[in-house]
Amino acid sequence: MKKLLNWMKRPSISKKLIFSFIFILTIPILVLSATSYFTASSTLEDEILRSAKDNIDELNDIIQQDIGSKETSIAYFSEWIDQKAYKEKGQTAIKQRFE
Repeated sequence: MKKLLNWMKRPSISKKLIFSFIFILTIPILVLSATSYFTASSTLEDEILRSAKDNIDELNDIIQQDIGSKETSIAYFSEWIDQKAYKEKGQTAIKQRFE
């Protein structure tokens, strides 16, 4: 550790060039990496939200189709049961009158 500190304390052109080269390379790389990270992060978030919305829309369509067919069946059977119940009630009322 002392050797490294002594080496850094002695000024020379090569040391200045090495430090300036590292400094000049490090700052642009850090800026580019930060920019890339934030861009990728926002793009990924948008992509996930779009995918989730597409999945929800597709699931909604499937549910609507399934419920639509059930709704038609329920309407038919409820009408059929109502007619049958009225007919049965009418027949029992007629039987009671004649008894």
